[in-house]
Amino acid sequence: MSVEFTMIQGDTRYIEISCFHNNNTELDLSTASDINFAIKRYGVSNSTPIITKSINSGIVIVGNNVANIKNVANIKINPTDTSSIIGKYEYTFTVDDFDGDTFSKSGVFIIYNSNIL
Repeated sequence: MSVEFTMIQGDTRYIEISCFHNNNTELDLSTASDINFAIKRYGVSNSTPIITKSINSGIVIVGNNVANIKNVANIKINPTDTSSIIGKYEYTFTVDDFDGDTFSKSGVFIIYNSNIL
């Protein structure tokens, strides 16, 4: 199930993505070999991402409140990331683990014009 994220152009936005295996158990992100988040133009195949984040460069892994398994990725979108863009975009969040498995989430990311407020 995809989640839609929205924000105002030039604001700071924290996005939290929780990750689970198909059997609904927590996916431990601390053991991942690679974690990435990208935003690109909506509906444009093979477009170059305009915002990218990776582990320790905009993505921080934290534990959940129940079992403290590190299955939550906190992604920080900085004001400079969106200061000159508005519109409808598509995000992709990808985790690669050491076993060669890939976990992905994607959805819509809307950036509203800061002048409409």
